[in-house]
Amino acid sequence: MELFESVEQFKEVEVAFLEKLRDDPDFGPMFAAMKMNIKYNIKDIGEEMWLIHNNCVETEVIWGRADAEPTIELTLSADHFHMFWAKTMSPTAALAKGDVTMKGPIQKILKLVSKLKPAYAIYADHIKSMGLSHLETV
Repeated sequence: MELFESVEQFKEVEVAFLEKLRDDPDFGPMFAAMKMNIKYNIKDIGEEMWLIHNNCVETEVIWGRADAEPTIELTLSADHFHMFWAKTMSPTAALAKGDVTMKGPIQKILKLVSKLKPAYAIYADHIKSMGLSHLETV
């Protein structure tokens, strides 16, 4: 992990981002309607982050293990998590090189990916609001 000062900083930044996605008036309801559980295995720090629908009204954001079955599971480094949302890496190239791995039904993955455009802008604003403008182009 080169882009963040510590695991704690990564957790603070990225959990807050997932919470912003959940709470966004456009993205949040759209994601909830998809009824998916997304598990992020952050391989270089040995942690998990989750966006869990769990048939509840509000999507949960969880840091650490969760008692849920993932619909989609991504394994990637903390830096690649950031670079994906900052749009500074090619997801196709990252998958081809093995920097990112994905498990789950391809049709659900494609459906989710097709809806992510507003999330990139939310992430860019989030990074700026946290005073981390040095991460905008990394």
